[in-house]
Amino acid sequence: MATTDTNGIVTEALSLALEKMAFLDVSPWEESIPISEPILIGKIGFTGPICGTLQIAAGGKFAALLADNMGVLEQANKEQCNDAMQELVNVTTGLVLPMLLTESTDVFDVTVPHVSSLQGVREWTQWTQRDDTVLVHVDNHPIAVRLTLTE
Repeated sequence: MATTDTNGIVTEALSLALEKMAFLDVSPWEESIPISEPILIGKIGFTGPICGTLQIAAGGKFAALLADNMGVLEQANKEQCNDAMQELVNVTTGLVLPMLLTESTDVFDVTVPHVSSLQGVREWTQWTQRDDTVLVHVDNHPIAVRLTLTE
């Protein structure tokens, strides 16, 4: 669970991104819903007045739903699921950064987003237990978001 300073920012940005790009709503975390495998992590880095990374982890079934809602006309394949996760982390970061600005003239450099995977539910559980991770549900799929800030 993220620190108080970033928890609200990350949750608000993810909610806005999912509502605008995929017509999905974010709900509070409920432990009873299991994660589906494969478990994907979209990651993007940024540098500027504040540096860090934003990561979004979700199951493959959520990635397929995301891709479908973003306009995939057929059943989403692995590449389309990865693209959807990359776009979600990209758009969410684009919404987070203005919320972190100290001045309106602040400029950030952002890396190209990429997707990797976790090796099963055990690794998901370990990944989500860090203090800087926010857990939510989207359409009965657990989603974990981690904003890591560095100086």
